[in-house]
Amino acid sequence: MTGGPDEIPGPQLPGAVTGVTIALGCWLIVLSTHGDYGAPTGFDAVWNDRLVGLVAVALGLLRALGRVTLTVATTAGTAVGGWLVLAPLLLDYGFSTDSTLATLTDFAIGATTTALTVAGALDRGAGARPPADVDVVTRP
Repeated sequence: MTGGPDEIPGPQLPGAVTGVTIALGCWLIVLSTHGDYGAPTGFDAVWNDRLVGLVAVALGLLRALGRVTLTVATTAGTAVGGWLVLAPLLLDYGFSTDSTLATLTDFAIGATTTALTVAGALDRGAGARPPADVDVVTRP
């Protein structure tokens, strides 16, 4: 009998990565709209988080619909996460109380997105191989 309650058909982490990517993108958009990011100065943390949030939501939706390959999704997710980690330094958010929310949010969401994207890709790659504790018997 197959498909019992103990059997999980393939790796589950990539689906979770998709959902978390969409949720984190939405969180960036909402927080940049309602959070206190300090006084706006040109292209600042607010606009960066809105744009990156939209990109993250789009990436998550494309992953969910199966419109991108795992390699493209992993590369894009890692780029989005890496950008969020580096954005406070590259866009000079400053290191004051006004920029603390933006800096911490970008770093936390960027690190989470990068880690989950890479873990999802590694899990998907591991799903193609049998577990290490199972002996594979091949017929001649």
